[in-house]
Amino acid sequence: MLPYLHQIEQIENRALLAGHIFVLFGDHDAAQNAFLKSCSLDAPLKMRSDLQQWEQALPFAAELGGYPEIIVRMEYARFLERRGEHRTALAQYESLLNAGLVDKQHCSIKAGIARTSIHCGDPWKGRQMAMECDSISLYIECAMIFENMKLLEDAGDFFQLGGHLEQAVSCYIAARSLKKVKPLLTCLSSPKYYCEYAKAMEEAGNFTEALLAFESAEDHINIVRLLLGPLESPSKAYDFVRKTKTIPGAILAAKFAKSIGDYAKAIEFLILSRRSQEAKELAEQHDSMDIYTEHVLDSTSKDECHELARYYETIGDYCKAGMLLERWGHFEKALKLYLSWGSKGGLEQAINLVGREKNNELSDQLFNYLNKAKESGEENEIYFYMLQKALGNYEEAEKLILIVSSREQANGNYKIAHDHLLDFCLVLKRLGKSIPDDIMQMLILLHSYVLGKVHIRLGDHSTGSRLLIRVARNITKFPAHIVPILTSTVIECHRAGLKSTAFEFASMLMHPEYRNSISSTYKREVEKIVRKCEKVEEKEPLTPCPYCASLLPNMELNCGSCKSYIPFCIASGRHMVLEDWSSCPHCKFPALATELGKVLEVESVCPMCSKELSDADIVCEEIPLGPPNS
Repeated sequence: MLPYLHQIEQIENRALLAGHIFVLFGDHDAAQNAFLKSCSLDAPLKMRSDLQQWEQALPFAAELGGYPEIIVRMEYARFLERRGEHRTALAQYESLLNAGLVDKQHCSIKAGIARTSIHCGDPWKGRQMAMECDSISLYIECAMIFENMKLLEDAGDFFQLGGHLEQAVSCYIAARSLKKVKPLLTCLSSPKYYCEYAKAMEEAGNFTEALLAFESAEDHINIVRLLLGPLESPSKAYDFVRKTKTIPGAILAAKFAKSIGDYAKAIEFLILSRRSQEAKELAEQHDSMDIYTEHVLDSTSKDECHELARYYETIGDYCKAGMLLERWGHFEKALKLYLSWGSKGGLEQAINLVGREKNNELSDQLFNYLNKAKESGEENEIYFYMLQKALGNYEEAEKLILIVSSREQANGNYKIAHDHLLDFCLVLKRLGKSIPDDIMQMLILLHSYVLGKVHIRLGDHSTGSRLLIRVARNITKFPAHIVPILTSTVIECHRAGLKSTAFEFASMLMHPEYRNSISSTYKREVEKIVRKCEKVEEKEPLTPCPYCASLLPNMELNCGSCKSYIPFCIASGRHMVLEDWSSCPHCKFPALATELGKVLEVESVCPMCSKELSDADIVCEEIPLGPPNS
């Protein structure tokens, strides 16, 4: 109060002074009357303005005119807007639009027009005025007005302009302006908005877009629900559940699978959803205990494992019973069950068990079993080989595989003999051991027989004939097919221009023990070759030894100059040369890159190990060799 008295103590006009005294005591009407008696319009205007009583201030401002009037009218418009009298406020704002205000005030007028226009039902005008102002705070104010008036797309636009993206997305989704939502989602961190967008898309029938949004939100249960339901992609749903291990998703998948009678899947997903007892009951009802066992194997307890083993032993499935017991360290019982099975599968499981455990007692039991079978006349050397290999006794394994492969070769089972030898070679390669000569020579001979057929199919009679010559010169090792092999050799040699060699083997076929067995298709041709007795022979091409570069026939695998054994090409049977050296990435056996490419045109597998190959797998090697005979 004292400072105010100091301000008015110099006033000489008694009416004006009285007015200020009335203000001091809060009697504003009396103060206004006193101010008017003093003929001062500024004083009552200032008093009403300080009191923010704009309606009472407006007559004084109008009488004064000029800038004070404009300021009061602006404030009066704002007052009306706050009071909710938007139409009157709009009129006040519009009356000031051309009053010549400075930029900031002019923008404030436009902002008022924008707000009140929206309130008065003219959103287009409100948008235009707001855009002209380009004010973040005004955008947010307009967005909130639009939202309250349920003009949600407009609200979303202005929330976006104001940088409130989460509120913009919510408004767009509520307005179902979904095209405007998608570009904004990547700017938001909360998965909630992805979920809201996904649900809106689902309601609109766009299930693919809904799925993508649920995936972005990592909403696993809704992903599974959509895949099982509207998208009709149960296999994708199953794969997703397996990958994520989501329990709610597994429950949905199990329920769905059960409803369509796919009990294997139902059991799998019941186990994944930790409903093992329900899964077991379902497995028992539908004779699917194997499936149940497969899925609980990695998580089952010791007691449950024993219970399952007893179940399988009771029904005579000794292999599964043995596997379950082996898992918990009951090796002796497991071995007995494997051997009780009395089948190839059981023996192989027994050998694998003994090979893993390297236990003398288990080894002795298995050897005794195999010896008894052998004494009873069973040809079971292959199992002795597998056992010695599993135990790491490679010298014994070598002797046995030679016996087994020789027997298969003699019986005409060339593919089986080839595979046995290759199996042992690959074991030695993995261990970094050299392959014994007798094993390699036998494998080369069998492989040449297989390759010969391939090149004949390719129409390469030159290579096919020379491969068959290699076989024919060792014909006693192919007793089951002497005549067919010799006949093929004669025909191919004759086609390839090797008429002297064709005559040699045709003459052999004329021996009494073979002549009557020649196929009627080729008999006259063979006899004709013998009668004509042509000695013309196309020379075998020469290629360099990769160790010493001496030239030698390309089918020759031993260099006479440096006495080296030269690796053979698994695609052509020729010796390898440095500039065309490649190898199979699976079995690591060498091949001439150009020849391997030709073979892959017919069949896209390695000619040695039969694993899938393509041209992209053929890579030339720069320095493939170590010292000779290494």
